[in-house]
Amino acid sequence: MQLQKVIRFGETPVGDGQPCFIVFEAGATHNGFENALRLVDHAAQAGADAIKFQKFDPYQLFADMDLVFPYTVLKNRETGETEVVQEKHLDQRKRMDFSHEEWRALKKHCDKRGILFFATVGDIEAVDLMVELGASCLKVCSGDINHFPLIEYICRTVPQASLQLDIGSATL
Repeated sequence: MQLQKVIRFGETPVGDGQPCFIVFEAGATHNGFENALRLVDHAAQAGADAIKFQKFDPYQLFADMDLVFPYTVLKNRETGETEVVQEKHLDQRKRMDFSHEEWRALKKHCDKRGILFFATVGDIEAVDLMVELGASCLKVCSGDINHFPLIEYICRTVPQASLQLDIGSATL
């Protein structure tokens, strides 16, 4: 007899014998709160089941606060013209982090649009916030798979019946 592998995102069963579950990766693709709200709208309109953001304290994320990060932006959709922009990685990550009120509003917007909300968490405060918001899942980035204090905190803190812990591609 083969054991069926099914987990739950909120009330939605995911796994063997279940319909395809589509997650829209918002992660680092937005450029601030208003854009994040629009991404929720697009994901819901496209039929995604869930949307995943990232919650990292930018001041805990970097040892070098002056690290410059170059990236390419699309300048003209019709011609495909791009431009390389350089800015401090800290400044970029600060734009992607929200106040607690904005995180609450983002979760509420997801609920209104009927799309599950969750996030990759990078620190204990992020775990606490996502639990408070009722995130459907917590994800630990693969680079933190050996961040045992964070993983142990999640295991002690998260109501096991309501949240899944996703580490890279392995769900616990």
